[in-house]
Amino acid sequence: MSNLGVLRVLTAAALALACAAGACGGSPEPPATPPRAAAPVSTLSGDAAEAARAVLEQYRQAHEVRSVEALDPLYLAAPELSRVWQGQRTAGWDTTRAELAALFNRARSIKLRVDQVAVHELGPGGVAVVADVSRTVSDGVTSVRVDGVLTLVLRRQDERWQIVSEHFSYPLTPP
Repeated sequence: MSNLGVLRVLTAAALALACAAGACGGSPEPPATPPRAAAPVSTLSGDAAEAARAVLEQYRQAHEVRSVEALDPLYLAAPELSRVWQGQRTAGWDTTRAELAALFNRARSIKLRVDQVAVHELGPGGVAVVADVSRTVSDGVTSVRVDGVLTLVLRRQDERWQIVSEHFSYPLTPP
């Protein structure tokens, strides 16, 4: 393919991405739920990977029993903690704790299914845990399930791993 042909293909791709993001006017159709990729391969093994997976499991269990107290030791209790849920950012443990307490108080049950876990080293004392998560929250009458991706950034702090950043997002469904 000529350079001009490559340029045309790249321009068309950029335009398509811009339109998908809503830059062409109107509301874009939300993308269909993408197919699940093959199981991610962790780039980290050993004690740090096991500890990171243990934090993820404690996180899952704490949500299912709706206990902020069970989450307390998992998060860095400092203003630099950053939590993003579906485009909404929360800074600091105090605010994060209050939001989680409100969620847990509204819910009669929460179920988290974790799959496709990958643990990646970010340097000495830091790892990222990325997992597909299916979260179902019920108020006793209505249950809402979302399937998305959870990313936890952990830092070794005083001989334990703590969440310093959390991000969860999921595809939007059509209205």
